[in-house]
Amino acid sequence: MCFRLGIVVLFGAMSSSGLAYSRSQSCIDTAPASRAPVQETKITIVSVEFQGENPLSDAQREELIKHVRQQDLRTTPGEPDSSWVAEALIPVRDALHERGYFKADVTLGGGM
Repeated sequence: MCFRLGIVVLFGAMSSSGLAYSRSQSCIDTAPASRAPVQETKITIVSVEFQGENPLSDAQREELIKHVRQQDLRTTPGEPDSSWVAEALIPVRDALHERGYFKADVTLGGGM
């Protein structure tokens, strides 16, 4: 059984007060630079669609959509998209497993 899930994603760069700063030449440290924090990008899922037949009721799909959209997903410049996409699909896969669909193949479709 294969379920396709369409997710539309909006990327938003997150800036932290620790990431953006400036200093004058007279304040430059002579100590070796510590490892700078990696800037993360927050992933915002703005739309979720279920395509094709699936065993979930409308109420169950609405609850899953809400859960998927509320996740705190972040990525870094070198991280592959497959990492956060896999994380976004976990709630759908878990819901199907709870209903006995252990071989369900939940994939990303459309939208990207």
